[in-house]
Amino acid sequence: MIRELVRHPVSKAHCLEPDPSRWLFPGSRAGRPMEPVSMSRRLKALGIRPRPTRNASLMVLAAALPAIVFSRLLGFSERTAANWTAQSGGEDASHAAHRTHRAAAAQPMRRGGSADSAP
Repeated sequence: MIRELVRHPVSKAHCLEPDPSRWLFPGSRAGRPMEPVSMSRRLKALGIRPRPTRNASLMVLAAALPAIVFSRLLGFSERTAANWTAQSGGEDASHAAHRTHRAAAAQPMRRGGSADSAP
């Protein structure tokens, strides 16, 4: 049994949790996710470089979302989000606002009033 435990160690947290973990990557403490440093080490051991992968994902999001949405969704400052959007070649805020205004103007009118009137 000792040899088996050495070959396949089980974290203490795994033994303490009565149910399967709610985390995709459970940490060494019960009920907690894996620490970012531990995750980074594991990914690097598999040949995955976390920083470039993270940045590539952020570039895709920045290109697809207006800077303000990107900012609020990920907790970046508006200036940082605007920088990511500019670097990704995404739409700037004024263009996104223009598109939103055009979409609102294109909505069909409600019965008994204009598109801006309350129901």
